[in-house]
Amino acid sequence: DRSIKFHFADLTERGISVGELKKISSGIDPNILINTNSKVYKKKNFQYMDYNPLEEILENPELLIKPIIRSGNSIILGFKEKELKELITE
Repeated sequence: DRSIKFHFADLTERGISVGELKKISSGIDPNILINTNSKVYKKKNFQYMDYNPLEEILENPELLIKPIIRSGNSIILGFKEKELKELITE
């Protein structure tokens, strides 16, 4: 409706590149990228492990919180209606 250009990437099909992961995780704690409610997180018992979140995301992209919305330098992790509305009205 708003003619917003977007690019959809299905991470289950092609994973995430090292470069894209660096863009997403730049300046933030990479642990917040992990969806602790995901099936993979629970199945592999990550809650009981010490792990490098970026390495695990590269191997298991389904660990990422979704959706990930990137516009310029702004990143929204997960569905956050207020932040999305602000992004659309900029």
